[in-house]
Amino acid sequence: PRPKVSEVFDCPKEAQACYDFLENDRISVAAVVRASAEATARKAASLPRILIPCDGASLTFSDMEGARGTGSVGSRTKGARGLQVLDAIALREDGTPLGLMAMDWWARSMIRNTKHSHLRPVKEREVQHWLVVRESVRETMARLSPDTVPVFLHDGGADAWPVLLDIRGRSYKEEITVVRAAQDRGSYDGGRGRTYLWSLLKRAPDRWRVRQHIPPGHGRTGRRALLEISVRRVTLDVRKMPSKKRVNVPLWAIMVRERGRTPRGQERLEWILLTNQPTPTLARAREVIGWYILRWRVEDHHKTWKKSGSEIERTQLRSLGAMGKWMAIHAAVSARALALTHQARTPEAAETPARKVFSEAELTALRALRASREMETPAKLSVAQAVLYVAILGGYLPSKTPPGPRIIRRGLERLVIAATALEAIGAV
Repeated sequence: PRPKVSEVFDCPKEAQACYDFLENDRISVAAVVRASAEATARKAASLPRILIPCDGASLTFSDMEGARGTGSVGSRTKGARGLQVLDAIALREDGTPLGLMAMDWWARSMIRNTKHSHLRPVKEREVQHWLVVRESVRETMARLSPDTVPVFLHDGGADAWPVLLDIRGRSYKEEITVVRAAQDRGSYDGGRGRTYLWSLLKRAPDRWRVRQHIPPGHGRTGRRALLEISVRRVTLDVRKMPSKKRVNVPLWAIMVRERGRTPRGQERLEWILLTNQPTPTLARAREVIGWYILRWRVEDHHKTWKKSGSEIERTQLRSLGAMGKWMAIHAAVSARALALTHQARTPEAAETPARKVFSEAELTALRALRASREMETPAKLSVAQAVLYVAILGGYLPSKTPPGPRIIRRGLERLVIAATALEAIGAV
């Protein structure tokens, strides 16, 4: 992973071939993303359920005159240019990443649309990209892992009527969605008349207090938190904008509020989660909360994609199509680095043979590099051991803190060079 093609290839013919690939208009960005998504779906085919966290990211590029086709990012008054991306990765239920599942990207207009978003058709609003990503995941899994149930995990950006109506039409036995509520919508409960979601949950008959592990996230310290959980079946009163037509959307709502002390400078967690998965019991509610907590994996994916070697925002490719394909390739590379990071931390990785994750050339190169440094390598390697040894190649010093994607990426880079050399001389 490198931001510039010239930094990736040291062979002129390979570099030229890469430029030809990226600049070829007959190869679409969607096709590159689809290749990664299909590989991920095949990995998921044996699983009863996988988690699909989705999230958006802004990429800023140097493009003062707009020659690269970029659009507005951040505040329009500052004039920054770049692209918007909404993507999805797949996770096992224990949080181990499987790979990239979908990606949609676009350039915002540099001129603000004065027409309020609620008055514009869905095709002219950014909420449409949530629908595109959801349908892309759906289509890929229907072809390659039809018996696996996807569990979509969305933040408040997806709390919009088109997404809620999309959820309404799906059975939880075929597809589950968990979305964090961002607005206090009108709701009904038990025929008692129209009220509001927040009010309904505060009066919920079922309320529990439990201890739940909250993993570290962006601006959040990992901790064992005391959570107060309220659950209620609700019917949302959703208006299809810009029309006045209203639609009832039956869902389950879970209010999660953190109690007790929190680390200094950090706010208490307070979520309202909407889902089509029935949650009549505490066990079911905790299952849904556990899924949503893992949504932060996609933010880790973006961090790896933008910072840990890829630094995609530094690319100097000039056309929008080439940039899109380069972004898609790096998203797949970042997904692999993140997957290796978490695979090495799970108990199952200690038993999984390394050949399930690494190629024969990579394992041969790993043994050779360690031997050259007078390090012994077991005859049979597990995934956890191999990832640790790759991290050591990247400069990791074994400690209580497990290696992260940046140092694993550095080790992988050195490993791939050695593996390519061994293949070139026919040693593998």
